[in-house]
Amino acid sequence: MVDKPKAGLILKKDDIKKKYANTANVAVSWKWYDEAQGLVEWTFVNNGASQATGLLYRVNYPFGNAFWCAYENNAVFDTSFETSITPLVDKGVELNSAPLAIFQNPDGSLFVAFNFTLSPKQSWSMIEGGFSASLLPNTGMTPIFVPAVEVGVKSYNITYDTTNCEGYIEQTNSTGMTCPANPVLVKSMVLTLSTQIPPLTNDTFTPVLTSSNSNNYCDTILDGLISYFSNL
Repeated sequence: MVDKPKAGLILKKDDIKKKYANTANVAVSWKWYDEAQGLVEWTFVNNGASQATGLLYRVNYPFGNAFWCAYENNAVFDTSFETSITPLVDKGVELNSAPLAIFQNPDGSLFVAFNFTLSPKQSWSMIEGGFSASLLPNTGMTPIFVPAVEVGVKSYNITYDTTNCEGYIEQTNSTGMTCPANPVLVKSMVLTLSTQIPPLTNDTFTPVLTSSNSNNYCDTILDGLISYFSNL
C-alpha cells in the first residue's frame, strides 16, 4: 500500500505530545522495509486487554486519507469501506491492507482514512511507500494511534479532489488504474474521534437517505423529544 505523504497541516511537536500522548493501549512503530524504494513497515501492537480500533496519524495527516479514492476503486489495493468492525487479518506484511472508514471529528467534520482494529495482544504490520531520507514517517511529529468509537453504518455521496487520484496514478505510473465516479456513493462504518485530527483532503460529504439512515434520524429526533419533555 502506498500513501505518498504531501505537505499538510503541521502541528508543533509540543502540541502533538499534549494532544496525543497516552491515547490508547496500541503502540505503533516503523522501520525501513526497502529504503531504496521509500517503503516502510508499520507495526501495530495492542497491549491492552480489549479490542482497539482507530487510525494512524503521521506526517501530519491520517494514513489513507490522501489517496483513498484510488485505493477503493482499484482491486490491486485489496481494500474497501468496512461496514462492521472486526480485527485485522494477518496475511503477511507484503499482503496486508487495512479497510477504509469514515471518521468524524469533534467539530462534526468528516474524512476518510484507514481504520485499524486489533484484538487484545494482537500484532499486525503493513507497508507504506513514498518516504525518503528527507521525509521520514516521524517528520514533523511522532506517529500515533488515535482511538475511535463506532457509531454505525451510513451512506454518503463523497465529492473528492480528482487531482489526488489522478496525481497518484501519474506519479506511480500505475497504468490500468482508474478513479471512481465523482461524487462517489459510499456505504461505510462511521467512527467518532475525541480529538480533532486535521485531514489532508477537504472532501464534501452529502448524506444519502437510506432505510438505515432514516431509522437513525428518527431515533435521534425521538431521543431529543424524550429529553426535552423529561426536563419540563
